[in-house]
Amino acid sequence: MISGDICDGCMNGCSLTAPGCQRGMAKARGEEFAQEPSFRDAQRLYLERQERIAELRKIRDCFEQAIAKHGAIYLKVFDDKEMRCKAVTFHMLNGDRLYFGIGVTDAFYGLLRRNPNVKFVDHPDEGRESFCYSGKAVFHDGIEGKRLSKEALAEPGYDELKETYTMEGEKRFVVFHLEQDDFKK
Repeated sequence: MISGDICDGCMNGCSLTAPGCQRGMAKARGEEFAQEPSFRDAQRLYLERQERIAELRKIRDCFEQAIAKHGAIYLKVFDDKEMRCKAVTFHMLNGDRLYFGIGVTDAFYGLLRRNPNVKFVDHPDEGRESFCYSGKAVFHDGIEGKRLSKEALAEPGYDELKETYTMEGEKRFVVFHLEQDDFKK
């Protein structure tokens, strides 16, 4: 029997009403109540995701313009006290993330694992960049990493990747995205 002292009058819009509300029923069973997101919350999250995707499309477009103009974009990372730079072309927008990739045999892979704070620019010389996309490189390992590597190697226009890298083994192609990212143009 559920008593009125279980319901705390939360007014969460439960389908049941006090004293047998969903929160009260969970409380009586000794469970945590996990409220479903409201329509307004779901709508807000959807709109935030759409804004993020639109922002990433603009960044991708800047990358593609730079690659068309300069032949590459440039990945920069600090190696102790020195800035290291590598020309890259691969980038892939998938959902609400912009992915990049590198081979595990590349010296930059070890450098990125040691210092994941990176930036992508359109010109290798400091001060001549027209944009900077920076953040913390987060690598995708395991099943998700294999799936993303497979998608990356299947991307049109990157035939040299398919010839050079594999999804597993010594010549594995690994995929990463940037968290805590910032784009300046």
